[in-house]
Amino acid sequence: MADDKTREPMGPATASERIYREIKRLLMEGYWPRGTHLHPGKIAKMLSITKSGTAVREALYRLYGEGMVARIEGRGFYVP
Repeated sequence: MADDKTREPMGPATASERIYREIKRLLMEGYWPRGTHLHPGKIAKMLSITKSGTAVREALYRLYGEGMVARIEGRGFYVP
């Protein structure tokens, strides 16, 4: 039986990490072709995120910092 201390509730940080990992996986698998605009609202809908796209935007900024997506000021994120 698992110790209660080893189970973590699905809190905001955990959900944000899951979203980040899923977007990263999709990018690595080539789900979106090069040059695709990564619209946070559409990605949130695709991932069945019912709240705002804030977690998606945070994930995209994180992926931008890792060089996995490109960002054009005032236009958003794209697949490089």
